[in-house]
Amino acid sequence: MFNVLERIDDIEKTISEILRITKPNCSIVIEVPLSGIVSKCFGSKWRFLMPDEHIHIPSISGLKKLLLRNSLKIVGLTRFGSGFTTGMINQNNKIVLDTLAKKFNFGDRGAFLIKRIF
Repeated sequence: MFNVLERIDDIEKTISEILRITKPNCSIVIEVPLSGIVSKCFGSKWRFLMPDEHIHIPSISGLKKLLLRNSLKIVGLTRFGSGFTTGMINQNNKIVLDTLAKKFNFGDRGAFLIKRIF
């Protein structure tokens, strides 16, 4: 589920439906924008601050709590994205900042591998 959860009114209901239609031992992959260092640095100019499109923008701790309430846990993750889109800054600087965001796990996007807790 890429670019899905941040756009859904009732995330709990959506997760319940996902659990209903998937097999117990399946893996679920989600990707969402994440609040954190990058969003704080950009403030109101943050690229994912789109109230008309993004209803929810979780933090890592908020996402973990949501998943735990639904008997799910994160078993793998990667964070990426420095907050700069192509053309905002010099391309070489963007590459360096994107690399640092991924390496040090502070990017403003996250991709997660999720499993059920039995």
